[in-house]
Amino acid sequence: MPNRWRDPPHPPWLLPKGKARPRGKDEHWPPDDPGAPAVGARISTTGGFPMQELVRDALSGILDPDIGINIVDLGLIDRIDTVDGVLTVTLIMTSPSCPQSRFLAREAEAALRKSLPPTPVRVTVADRPAWTPDRMSRAARDRLGWK
Repeated sequence: MPNRWRDPPHPPWLLPKGKARPRGKDEHWPPDDPGAPAVGARISTTGGFPMQELVRDALSGILDPDIGINIVDLGLIDRIDTVDGVLTVTLIMTSPSCPQSRFLAREAEAALRKSLPPTPVRVTVADRPAWTPDRMSRAARDRLGWK
């Protein structure tokens, strides 16, 4: 029986035409390589520490429940800002009508509060810019069978 988190079903619109999700005993899940930073993610620093890396590490454990790939590799992190001591992370969804947007924002906020020092955290979901597949990391594209 497939494990929902380790072997999620992939909606057909996320797979290239004529491609099936690769399966095999040598397939690693989650991927060992977290991939490149999300396109458009802004680097902010606080107190000399690279806040973007801390945020990315904290959010890399949150899986999109429909796809089974973490939100960092999917490129759902649009902006990371620290203004007046408040860490603000802006997410974008793969679809403007994504039913998981509130869930992912709550999960992201909980992960940031747990992983980062006591810092005020705010997670928002933006409508713009529109998400495109080129925001995904190489690991996410490979996982979905995209070139």
